Amino acid sequence: MKVRTTVRSVVIACVVSLAIPIALTSTAAVANPTAGVWGWGAWPNNFHGQVGRGTTDGSPTPVGVMGLGTDVRDVAAGGSHSLAVMDDGRVYAWGTELLGALGNGVYGSGAQGAGVGVPTLVTGLDAGSGVIAVAAGGAHSLALTDTGGVLAWGDNSSGQLGDGTTVGSAVPLPVLGLTSGIIGISAGYEHSMALRADGVVLTWGSNLGGQLGVTDSITPLAVPGLTNVVQVSAGLFHSLARAQNGSVYEWGESAVNPDWAPGPHRVPTLGAGSGVIDIDGGGGGSSVAAKADGSMIGWGGGGLGQHCTTNMTTGYAPVTTDFGPGSGVVDVEAGWQSTLVRLADGSVYGCGYDFSNELGNGSGGLAAGGGAVTVMHPVQVAGFGAGSGATDIAAGFAHGLAIASQPTPPAPPATTTTTTSFGTIPPAPPYTASIGDITVSEGDSGTRTAAATISLDRVATTRQTVRVSTASGTASAGDYLSFANKLVTIAAGKASQTVAITLNGDTASEGDESFRLLVNGSATVQAV
Repeated sequence: MKVRTTVRSVVIACVVSLAIPIALTSTAAVANPTAGVWGWGAWPNNFHGQVGRGTTDGSPTPVGVMGLGTDVRDVAAGGSHSLAVMDDGRVYAWGTELLGALGNGVYGSGAQGAGVGVPTLVTGLDAGSGVIAVAAGGAHSLALTDTGGVLAWGDNSSGQLGDGTTVGSAVPLPVLGLTSGIIGISAGYEHSMALRADGVVLTWGSNLGGQLGVTDSITPLAVPGLTNVVQVSAGLFHSLARAQNGSVYEWGESAVNPDWAPGPHRVPTLGAGSGVIDIDGGGGGSSVAAKADGSMIGWGGGGLGQHCTTNMTTGYAPVTTDFGPGSGVVDVEAGWQSTLVRLADGSVYGCGYDFSNELGNGSGGLAAGGGAVTVMHPVQVAGFGAGSGATDIAAGFAHGLAIASQPTPPAPPATTTTTTSFGTIPPAPPYTASIGDITVSEGDSGTRTAAATISLDRVATTRQTVRVSTASGTASAGDYLSFANKLVTIAAGKASQTVAITLNGDTASEGDESFRLLVNGSATVQAV
């Protein structure tokens, strides 16, 4: 079963050399020369590198995305992949290579495709590409250029690339008919949306729930009945549009349109003068919006707390949330079954289904050793309080992203780098993990066991999890028994944990052999 998700919509206030006849409101991130990208979630499950910490592991709390540096303009979170565009036009992707989602020339297959944990340049989108915004869908991606053109790559099984075929592509392709005049893009699970400078909405791809608002099409078609639109958002199987006068429209599989009647319907109570300034559609028909008075509202599928209120209604009428007037809400991002909220002071909160720590506060149900958690009231993303400098957020299927200049996130699980007797690999903050010297003499028969101590460089303030596994050496697969892929937990208040490592007995004709241990799958710890 393919991953289902929704991502943020991107609307650009001005596009170079385009004549824009209506006043548009921007929700795209402004270039921030001192900011970096932070990722969280996809932990301890659903990890394919989409957090960007250098391996395929996720993190229950925010960690810096490796290799991007500063000058990040926009980010997007998809099914199991992530995108970032730099101020000079470079576009990076990381996460699963399934069906070409990363645009790096690899058309991955299998359950999720290979995972890439470090941002990789999208083919052909280097400095000077002109790309100013990106959007990530289930397994496809979109990019908007400063001349109003749209590029697409990845899964095309429903025609969501808009090139007139259903053949996927691992490199960017131009969307037919969208070479100029576009000011906004959004990607759903298997459909895509674009907003023209004249306020017309275009859709293409999957129409399973009527989310196109028109007939089935693998090339962009105008949605009838909509004018003066300033923002679009693609949900799982539904779509949203916000008009210049504040009216909000929705179509497809949602509680607003329970009978899947074709075409846009105005959301109840959200007519002209509604005060809505930002919209986003998520999974299960859930939708959220920010209003000019600093409040947030939600409607549709809210049964898992994704509307940040104990009123977990799934009805079509918008409900108030814990973010009332004066809360300072400026940006709302709906994921698969959770929501991220950014306030004007830079703080970031989450609510909803916390199955994979997509809320980023480290207390997701599976991280705590129990069932997944439904969070009805907002919780702060760890380290993202007032003054974090957050300028943009994105919510994917099981992970979140933020552009921020001054976050102070707490320690994530022990990192993938370590200091050993073989030299020092520069650690990623905040913890360094290591294993002390150990010796296991095989003998000629039976097994031999020794104690291995995994240590952190200081006492852990929160529980840390280290993934320890075996690596190359002269020992064959049958020679060693333990640590094939073992998670070692170091409790809060401790700096180390001792575990047993067992080696099979050798044969009389063989000499002693060796093998290595890895922390979190990459850093060499100790040869035995």
